[in-house]
Amino acid sequence: MAELQDIDDVVGEIEAVEERIEQAEQQAKPELPEKYRGKSVDDVIRMHQEAEKLMSRQAQEVGEVRKLADELIKSQLKPKPEPEVAEEIDFFENPQEAVRRAVESNPKVLAAEQYAIQVQRQQNQQAMLQKHPDAPAVINDPEFQTWVKSSKVREKLFQQADAQYEADHDDGSHFHDNLPYCFDYLILIPAA
Repeated sequence: MAELQDIDDVVGEIEAVEERIEQAEQQAKPELPEKYRGKSVDDVIRMHQEAEKLMSRQAQEVGEVRKLADELIKSQLKPKPEPEVAEEIDFFENPQEAVRRAVESNPKVLAAEQYAIQVQRQQNQQAMLQKHPDAPAVINDPEFQTWVKSSKVREKLFQQADAQYEADHDDGSHFHDNLPYCFDYLILIPAA
């Protein structure tokens, strides 16, 4: 009888150990979320890669929004210059100055000046295209852009001419191995 008791104790211990082993296995084996059950490893990898791409894109968008928000805040923090209040001139004391200021500030005169500048730019652009029909291609040529950027003088001339739309600069083709490069290309034709 004692032997039966010993056997029952051993069987009970074995069952207890087996139960502990099952519990340990269940704890060691994490439960998969529903969306991953029944998926192959390749499917799970693909889902993970897509999730990483989405997070990367969203992080980039957040960075851009933060940058824009910072710029907006900085622009609002800068004190805005107060418009100059022109000293009013008495017409009877200085009629020439009074008339000059009235003409300069007239909206129709200002519009006419802007129109004249626009027409001059268009004429300069047309003259440039007649002289150099390949201008748009040359402007977008990385070799030409590198050539301009390689000299501070050429960069300065480019910036001045681009701002003023001047068409009377030297052709400049002798600077770059008989290629029809010229400052006018960068001046008159906006880069694409």
